[in-house]
Amino acid sequence: MTATEAYRYLTHLPGVGPKSAFCVMMCSLDHDVFPVDVNVQRVLERLGTLRKGLKHYQAQKIAPKFVPSGRSKELHVGLVEHGRRVCVPRRPKCHTCILVDLCRHGRIVEKKHRTG
Repeated sequence: MTATEAYRYLTHLPGVGPKSAFCVMMCSLDHDVFPVDVNVQRVLERLGTLRKGLKHYQAQKIAPKFVPSGRSKELHVGLVEHGRRVCVPRRPKCHTCILVDLCRHGRIVEKKHRTG
């Protein structure tokens, strides 16, 4: 089954939306797709990869373009974990973040912390 066929099939099931379909495709059907959840979107926005304020469906369409082929699953899992533990919605832990030098948001927070 192709990725397109799997996506169409899954999203036609009751209660299965795009994110769930992509997660099933990635984890259970071994398709190289990149699900974007709130954690992934937040981290990518703060890093400057995605424009802030995108609707979820827009982020889901744009984000996979930045993911190297064959790296979707490990990047997705890594960004989800990072978003849950370090790059949290409120009061992100920028001072402990390994990506702070690459992160627009983190550089601003760290600059305020040093001067403030």
